[in-house]
Amino acid sequence: MYFLREEYESHAFAWKKISVAIIALVVTPIAIRLIASLFLDYWWFESLGYEEVFLTNLKAKLILFIAWFSIAYLILWIFQKILRRNLRIKELEGKRRDVEEMLKNAEEEQRNLRKELSDIAEKIRRYRIFSTFCSMTHFLFALFIGWFANLSWFDLLKFLNSTHFGVADTVFGNDISFYFFKLPLLQGMLNTSILFFLILIGWQLLLPLLLSPREPETISPGFWRVSFSCLSFLLAIQFWILQYSVLYSEFGVVYGAGWTDLNVFLPAYRIFAFLMTIFAVICLFPPKALKKFGKTIQPLLVIAVPIALLILLYIVAFIAQSFIVAPNEIVYEKKYLERNIEFTRYGFDLNKIKEKEYPGKAPLDLSVLNSTTVKNIRILDWPPALTALSQKQELRIYYDFPGIDIDRYEVNGEKIQVLLALREINIKKLPEQAQTWVNQKLVYTHGYGLVVSPVNQVDREGMPVMFVKDIPPTTNIPEFEITEPEIYYGELTRDYIITNTLQKEFDYPVGDMNVFTEYRGNGGILLDSLFKKLIVAICLDPINIWFSEYITEDSRLHLYRTVDERVEKIAPFLFWDGDPYIFIEEGKPYWMMMGIAADDKLPYSEPEYWKKRVIRKEVKPGEIEISFEEGKRVNYVRDSVKAIVDPLDGTVNLYVVNRDPLIETYSKIYPVLFRSCNELSENTRKHFKYPEDLFTLQAQKFNVYHMKDVVVFYNKEDQWVAAEEKYHGMRKRIEAYNILIEVDGEAEFILMQPLTPKGKQNMIAWLAVFQNERYGEIVCYEFLKGELIYGPIQVEARVDQNPDLSKLITLWGQVGSEVFRGNLLVIPVRNSVVYVEPLYLSSEVSPIPELRKVIVVWYDPVAGEDRIAFADTTLEAFTSVLTGKEVEAIEGKEISEKKVKEIIEEIKRLLEELRKEVEK
Repeated sequence: MYFLREEYESHAFAWKKISVAIIALVVTPIAIRLIASLFLDYWWFESLGYEEVFLTNLKAKLILFIAWFSIAYLILWIFQKILRRNLRIKELEGKRRDVEEMLKNAEEEQRNLRKELSDIAEKIRRYRIFSTFCSMTHFLFALFIGWFANLSWFDLLKFLNSTHFGVADTVFGNDISFYFFKLPLLQGMLNTSILFFLILIGWQLLLPLLLSPREPETISPGFWRVSFSCLSFLLAIQFWILQYSVLYSEFGVVYGAGWTDLNVFLPAYRIFAFLMTIFAVICLFPPKALKKFGKTIQPLLVIAVPIALLILLYIVAFIAQSFIVAPNEIVYEKKYLERNIEFTRYGFDLNKIKEKEYPGKAPLDLSVLNSTTVKNIRILDWPPALTALSQKQELRIYYDFPGIDIDRYEVNGEKIQVLLALREINIKKLPEQAQTWVNQKLVYTHGYGLVVSPVNQVDREGMPVMFVKDIPPTTNIPEFEITEPEIYYGELTRDYIITNTLQKEFDYPVGDMNVFTEYRGNGGILLDSLFKKLIVAICLDPINIWFSEYITEDSRLHLYRTVDERVEKIAPFLFWDGDPYIFIEEGKPYWMMMGIAADDKLPYSEPEYWKKRVIRKEVKPGEIEISFEEGKRVNYVRDSVKAIVDPLDGTVNLYVVNRDPLIETYSKIYPVLFRSCNELSENTRKHFKYPEDLFTLQAQKFNVYHMKDVVVFYNKEDQWVAAEEKYHGMRKRIEAYNILIEVDGEAEFILMQPLTPKGKQNMIAWLAVFQNERYGEIVCYEFLKGELIYGPIQVEARVDQNPDLSKLITLWGQVGSEVFRGNLLVIPVRNSVVYVEPLYLSSEVSPIPELRKVIVVWYDPVAGEDRIAFADTTLEAFTSVLTGKEVEAIEGKEISEKKVKEIIEEIKRLLEELRKEVEK
């Protein structure tokens, strides 16, 4: 009599076991991997002394995840209860018991009753399977909502630690900290809520399709109404928050709230918010009150009507913009353009840019040859220099120079400008048969040493002169002596390594022999337990790590070894300049990276995409491709942080150089992370450089936003652009470059950008940011109105027309060599402008570019003529340009033999004086 009941119970028990097994098979590996990753990340942060940073992030993520998972699961649990009630499982079980009782008392109806009992048991089995499936789905659904809410974890931290800006927006009167720190969290939580109810409503519509039409109704009318009512109320809040979006509107000529935004969009959003609140109440009405609409009125009110209203709104806005604003745009938008100019200049920190006049055509004499500017003119372009150093100083196939950095040092009391290249290990260059796990992770663990070259000198072969060279590093200059040359953290070190193992590490080559060593630093995660080894094996390489006999309790795991990914993992909320650079302090190289506090939440400030420089390897000798990766849009930027990374230990220290509300908020969130810039040594501060990516972005905005007059700005009458040059035969924008020059009698290391009017080639100004004692000060030096100052492209054309130079280039090209001109540098010198360009020769025999000539161009205001000269050295070319005597010879003018001898003797005398001065 009870065989059907027993069969049902056995099926139910089997289904539960299968469900548990499936969940275990799917969830367990994911959970183990997730937990292992958390342990590994914690140990990594702990090894750097930043475990509090990890725990702060983890707590914020857990708070949001648990809160939203609990809320979502509670609502879904209620829905599950209603679903079970609608399926009438308990009712069917009661009916089954009644039928079983009838079987006892009515033998003659057993056959029919058994059939009915079988149908009931089958329904119960299917409904229970369906109910279990729904329970699992609801659990996963709640997990997803928790995960989605968890994405706003950093917004929560900013919300709890916000800092006032002391600046209010001009529409709502809120301190702009509201838009940076409060509104993002509110929007994130609102998006999570709307997503939850959209999925919940979609799930209610899907459930009936999973059962046959004859099955009981799964959608609860009450729950259906409440779901739409909640969604409508959330959309009302969304429309209310949308009113703040007018501050970032791109509708019309103004970025930010314009006439149409404030007179059409703003009132419409408020009306829509009121309507959606009313709709939320209507959705709760019982079916009888809604008469014939029934269940269709809720989707109509909450989904269809808002979409129709938004379409109508944009039609009205387009008509208003086209027929009211556009015909009188400057009248309607004038005050809004003023706000755009004001806030964009504030957002990109353009207000700090000082504007000065620069004559540009002052006379120069031979005394300028002794100036810091002329002595430090860079004649070595870094792509050809990198090619030359790679050929002469990489020394082994597995070494590589990822790039070249330019910096200034004080040697014998005089500031000089140098190139630095770090010699890193590149395991991808090992022979394929040598690329074993042991070699890659335990043996070839680090690079060794660096090369230092002055920017203004070459040897007889046209190659860079080296102040520091070879392995181990050798130098005759005490300031460049290297005592710790090992490089475990750099720009090419993308794989994990394990040090202090039973396998010795390769240190450096000596002739045909190799020197081996043990790790002498304190970096990395100490693998001092089997548990740590197990976690590391799970996350990285289960077989090689767990079964390796080389790994001991003293071994150290080094992760995230590239400088950029290292600092970005610690402080992902900062924007980082794309070019880490090396500096030397007390015999040891260090990495420095530049962090920028940036966001896109400033009202009225017109955004730009953050562009990060990416250096690609050389296309051909002397030519290296530089591209830009576009990141997040920003409309508020500040130079804020310097990160110092130890190449041996991998320690990362962040120092605040400029405080603003963003960095103050980050400091409140992570009190152990940021240090005062005053803790740095004076020598380290002397190697500060302004972020080039930030300077380029600011220059780009200043080219437009130096125009403060609204009418001029509206018509773009005085827009500037970065100057262009010819490089390898192609026109390209001149990237900002570092030079060491005299400013106000002091030697200053500046980053500068020449500027030309849009659509023209003459130079109109040059923008410079100071990087020494006046660090961060930006000055725009504008040339006098009415003065024609050649732009780089015009100078390139003048050089092209020089007959003697053309003959020389043609002659060199006929013997199978490639001749190309390097970067044209605009050099401000004592209220004048001099243009300097190196000339390179690359032969078929040796593809290494050799610097053969230095071209100098200058306009002599006394003689009223342009002078062009080229010579083997900068001083010779400068002397020729300043005296004008070599120019006469170059241009083929007839002069007597006696005069030629006089010129030569005068040049020799001047060079001898310079030599003595340099020796002093």
